Amino acid sequence: MSTISNNSKKGEKKYSKLLNNLLLIKSRDQALFTKVNNTEIFDINSKFGEEVSKKILGQKTFNLEIKEKDIQSLINEVSRSEDHNEIINAYEKYKFRLFNKSKILLENEKSFSEEKNELLKDLKEKKQKEKTRWKLYRRKVYDLNAQENIWALHVGTLFIKFVSSKKEIYAPLILKECQLEINENNVKLKSEENWKINEKLIFMLEEEGYIFDNSKFDEIIEINEIKKYFLNYFNVNELDFEMSDEFKNIKREDILNRIIEFQPGVVLGLFKPSGGHLRKTMQEIIKKDILDEIIDANPDKSVYDENVENYILNKSSDLIRIQKSNFSQDKALISSLIQNTVIWGPPGTGKSQVIANIIANILENNKTAIVMSQKKAALDVLKKRLNKISFFVLFILNDNKMDKQEFYTPLQEFVKHVENRKTKINKSANKIIEKQDIDILNFISEMKKNNKYLNSLKIMEIFKDNWNLLSNAFNLSDKWIYPEFKDNEKKFLKDFYEINKIIVKKVLGLKIYSKKYKELCRNAISIINESNIKIDSFIDLIGKTDLSTLLKLKECEKLSSKISNIEMDEDYLVNILSERILSKINSWKYYNKSLFDDYKRFANAARAARRIPYKFLNDHISIIKELFPIIVTTPETTFINWERNYFDFAVLDESSQMFIEIGLPILYLSKIKILAGDPQQMQPTSWFETRDQSDEEEDVAENANSLLDYVRNKGVYEIMLNQNYRSSSASLMSFSSKNFYNSDLEVIDDEVKKEQTSIEVENINGIWEKGINIKEAKRAIEVVNEQLTNYKKIILLTFNSDQRQIIEKEILEKWPNLSKAIEDEQLTVRNIENIQGDEADLVVVSIVYDPNTNISSTYVARAGGKNALNVAISRAKEKMIVLKSIDTKNIKSGKSEDFQTFYKWLNFLDMSYEEKTKYSKKDKFQIEESFGEVDSKFERDVLEFIKERVQTHKKTKIIKQYEVGSYSIDLAIVNEKGRFILGIEVDGYAYHEGQGYDKYLSDLSRQSFLETKGYPIFRVKEIDFKINKKKLERQLNNLLEELI
Repeated sequence: MSTISNNSKKGEKKYSKLLNNLLLIKSRDQALFTKVNNTEIFDINSKFGEEVSKKILGQKTFNLEIKEKDIQSLINEVSRSEDHNEIINAYEKYKFRLFNKSKILLENEKSFSEEKNELLKDLKEKKQKEKTRWKLYRRKVYDLNAQENIWALHVGTLFIKFVSSKKEIYAPLILKECQLEINENNVKLKSEENWKINEKLIFMLEEEGYIFDNSKFDEIIEINEIKKYFLNYFNVNELDFEMSDEFKNIKREDILNRIIEFQPGVVLGLFKPSGGHLRKTMQEIIKKDILDEIIDANPDKSVYDENVENYILNKSSDLIRIQKSNFSQDKALISSLIQNTVIWGPPGTGKSQVIANIIANILENNKTAIVMSQKKAALDVLKKRLNKISFFVLFILNDNKMDKQEFYTPLQEFVKHVENRKTKINKSANKIIEKQDIDILNFISEMKKNNKYLNSLKIMEIFKDNWNLLSNAFNLSDKWIYPEFKDNEKKFLKDFYEINKIIVKKVLGLKIYSKKYKELCRNAISIINESNIKIDSFIDLIGKTDLSTLLKLKECEKLSSKISNIEMDEDYLVNILSERILSKINSWKYYNKSLFDDYKRFANAARAARRIPYKFLNDHISIIKELFPIIVTTPETTFINWERNYFDFAVLDESSQMFIEIGLPILYLSKIKILAGDPQQMQPTSWFETRDQSDEEEDVAENANSLLDYVRNKGVYEIMLNQNYRSSSASLMSFSSKNFYNSDLEVIDDEVKKEQTSIEVENINGIWEKGINIKEAKRAIEVVNEQLTNYKKIILLTFNSDQRQIIEKEILEKWPNLSKAIEDEQLTVRNIENIQGDEADLVVVSIVYDPNTNISSTYVARAGGKNALNVAISRAKEKMIVLKSIDTKNIKSGKSEDFQTFYKWLNFLDMSYEEKTKYSKKDKFQIEESFGEVDSKFERDVLEFIKERVQTHKKTKIIKQYEVGSYSIDLAIVNEKGRFILGIEVDGYAYHEGQGYDKYLSDLSRQSFLETKGYPIFRVKEIDFKINKKKLERQLNNLLEELI
């Protein structure tokens, strides 16, 4: 017992910062301290009337028209007011904010009337724009849902207040999720949900020693029942007020009672009440001081490399895929299935495809997993990637906008597939690399180590495909000198003896030549006669290789020139999963009648699709756990208290945006931990909480900014996805590639879409005033309106939230077509702080700043600003239009790394199209240049060969090192207008010095990447070129004939 106590104290001390954030010590969370401010939290009684409050409390479901009464009442009282105290009291009464500047002006008799009139003018304007405000408020709810995967809009009631040992508490015990419905005629507040417990508040109460019967909180149907439970629990006979009475704003310093007191009020607002289970799990981990045990990493990273290599070479045929993948994605998939892995996914590199393939393999291997992200967009994309497989995965997403059909359709498809399984489908025998290719690469590598490769290649080039002569050549010996042959065999033999100073035997005066030397000379003559090959051109090579080596080298021409066409296994997986589940159901029929009956009820209810989604989940939770081995959800979703290592895998997407205390409890539940994210993108932020940022603790990994930073600090094995598929133009990603990914991120122009206007810059010369640039805002709206019919999806991005708010307000008030585009999700308005996870065909950017802006004090130049910039400028798929009122010539200087990155980007915007396109290209020949030429002799030989032997029926030209973004194709054949026709990649088998199969597969993956971007590639392998030039000539001519 004492050991546990000591561990608890040790853990709490060591991880005090983590524990403070877990307990929300420094919180401004409305779920723990509620304050009506008429921007995020509203008192329903004073705002809409007591009748609305009573209906919300008295009806299980409601659909109520709401009209603001408080503004008109405030207008009336301000109009009647004759001194400053009356106006100040009126604002406090109706819970509207009155700025100190206004209070000062009101207190001055000379300015009282003028300020009063200004306040009335402002209030009347607010009254007129009531519907616009609610649209903006609803948009904030939707944004929170997209950013944090929570539904924040609730009504809350049954308030309690008290002082805990940690902080002052004033918050609702119960809440109900609701929605705003806005049309031309009215604004409605509606809900079909049950009341639910405020998990955070219960957690804080339990921290104070209160113990509750949590089963009472599972499904709160009757509000009076839960009210009665709490009144009895806290020994309160009756409330001396009506719950529907007005809410009272209470200051923290006025809360002095340690005994629980109930307070009136029903409020509407943005709350984040969930997460109690996570917090309990995290606290348990800290108290037991076992946090260090969750992530274990071997300092010897070669072990992880070897694990992946062994799987690729020996077990890759076991993999199944439901999404196409490149080599870096395959490596990430393999590593994730066998060991803790960080999947480093820069923008647009196919992270969701990898996760979809991971899930598919987990399902096929009959394992379990929990998959989580705080980004709704990430999970929505994942669901699309899974396609039919998503029916076998349970998605529990907190999305109040989801209708019944959207919820039930996957469940109905699941039942249909299980109960109507098709004929057995065989798995595709896909391999990342064939055994034949492995053997060839090993052989070439060994030859290069032994210095046999070049000598063997030279002798094969001399003899072409004439293996009979080559065999004769190896009957020669390189220790002899061979004379020139001049059509006289006897003379040749005689000269051979003389040159090599061999003594001729004489018998009875006759010269007797040895049979051995006669045979040697006959072989030499046959070679000369049949091929006109001079002996001295190859004889020195004979002793440096052997015939068996050449025969094996000849087989190397069979080395694959392209990645094999991987067949997708989606239908196979649907079939095998259906068969497996049906078998389980049939076994229940005989061995577990209860589960069998549960399944029948589940299937019938899914087909009927009558219950509200969350009620359906509650009704069938037991059978759902049996049927769905993989759960995809958000960390804030209430979930069962699973034990440590309950799941085989945990997959956390967007982990660079997840706080440690949120993610670690999830990792605690699994054996293998997989984290996807990008350390060069945004760090986690909170809309609801103020965190403990103190730096007084030990320098422990747990003080990292994000979960991704934490596991990287721990040394978890990383694999970077290195090919950007999102952007059609290299210039859209080249700045990020160079400045954030050391140019290791491959960015390539789409051949058919590339255009020199992928980044357009307009110098607006607007003025920055109070965080807003009106001129840029107006132009941004105009640009979006001009481009609306040209793009399926548009993001209007601003560099601060004030600019975004004024743009949204302008659109909602004056641009009905753009308002509709927002509702239809064709247009999204974002600021730089909340853009991560979004992408669009067109991104319109308003930088906002002008020459007088102190950039160093702005978000983009503060710590983490460069990461936000990276996210912001990597969202566009086809085009980015940048509106700016600042450039590098007139910007105020700054010293931070974040400022310098922003400064570089402004410079980048002024570059030409060609400069932007090749901005991130690495100079791969820096070392060689000091010794001479950049291009290899082999590449020049291929160039000359094409010029001499390949012909087309139209004029063409060949370009060396053809640039397509961060990569250059060795040789490119283009037409008269410079349009790309065919790329030639020169393959000199550079698969040695420890790179082997990895280099080979990376090269083929890059070739495949080029081809997906519209660049057909022909690979010229060195062995083919040396011995099969006629074959290459024929292949190239035929291919060009087809392409031209």
